[in-house]
Amino acid sequence: MIGLFSIALFLVLILLRAPVASSLGFTAFVSVFLAGYPVEVLIMTLQNTVENVNYLAIVLFILVGNVANATKLSERIFGFATDMVGHIRGGLAQANILASMVFAGMSGSGIADCAGLGIIEMKAMTEYGYKRDFSAAVTAASAVVGPIIPPSISLVIYGVLANQSISKILLGGLVPGIFIGVSLMAVVYYLSVTGKVHSPLVPRLTYREKARSFGRNLSALFAPVILLSGFAFGVISPSEAGALALLYIVLLALVRREATLKELWHEGFAKSLVSIAQIMFILAAASAFTWVLSRERVYVDLANWIIAFCGGNKYFFWIFVNVFYLLNGCFIPSIATLIITIPIFLPLLPVFGIDPIHFGVVIVFNDMIGMVTPPVGSGIFVMLSVGKVKYNELVRSLVPFVVTLFVSLVVLVLVPSITTFLPNLIFR
Repeated sequence: MIGLFSIALFLVLILLRAPVASSLGFTAFVSVFLAGYPVEVLIMTLQNTVENVNYLAIVLFILVGNVANATKLSERIFGFATDMVGHIRGGLAQANILASMVFAGMSGSGIADCAGLGIIEMKAMTEYGYKRDFSAAVTAASAVVGPIIPPSISLVIYGVLANQSISKILLGGLVPGIFIGVSLMAVVYYLSVTGKVHSPLVPRLTYREKARSFGRNLSALFAPVILLSGFAFGVISPSEAGALALLYIVLLALVRREATLKELWHEGFAKSLVSIAQIMFILAAASAFTWVLSRERVYVDLANWIIAFCGGNKYFFWIFVNVFYLLNGCFIPSIATLIITIPIFLPLLPVFGIDPIHFGVVIVFNDMIGMVTPPVGSGIFVMLSVGKVKYNELVRSLVPFVVTLFVSLVVLVLVPSITTFLPNLIFR
């Protein structure tokens, strides 16, 4: 009874537009009080969550993304992407997507991509003659890649909750992230070739000029290499890779005089403190809420209901999961969704013969699609602010990209080896 009350109270608070973290924490406290559980247990749950050493990687990934935005690193990545693919049909839109894929190797956050690199991309595209709504749509869609290509905040949280190797789950997102990015570039090419969008081309560079561009921007491109190579080959942990990448970016900015210590502090570290506090608050509150649901055996009842509903059919289960996470992604932050729902679905994976690495990448991607899905995806409202465009124009321009993302999702569900091949190859 308390379990149903907890879910109902949380949903009511969300409908009233209360902050998600506050809704989770308040619901957990009220439920513990009504059920007569010791309040000390709730406090211990909150403390144990924020002290989990595995979440240190999240803190460092956030710092890396924000410090990179505080320097000229983002601009150089976009400039390099433009030099490489700006001459292809779609021009700067193609560069936008490629830059987002590279920047994803540092930030681990879709919103960070929208708000940081997105400003640079939008400015360049509109100045070059692209319509603002199309520029904003490309930027929002390409930001979906951020939480898929490692490092990924959402995949780290999934790895901790599912008791999976953090390095393995992060590597599981690399090939799917590249696949999604290439799919978005393909749809940009189609829209440009068919004349559905106006897309001026950037003059083609010679191979020698491209080589010079690579040399100029090699130091910027080395940052994501540090992150990926470290934990990919088992040399260092994801947290240590994040620390090394952060140190490298700070030293690079100071040596090249691209930012002062004051700018790095205010634009990088200070902003990161706010983001870190918000994420840890959500993590702690969601863990407390999850403890109440687990204690009330809500997860057991829901798991039994899902098995009965899907009739043991793996594809019915996948349909249910995808619809569920898509709807959640539109309304609830990915972090809270993962913490609340993983205890439901994780025990069901052996029943349906699904690899936990494959499942983790798919649900995170699904959640990110919700971020750009009308009418209430959070990424849409970020781009309305960043891009200064009208809501209906942005939604109309987003349609072909959202369709492409859905098709990519279906492919990832039906072909698990896209996700599992690389981690299984490296971590035999």
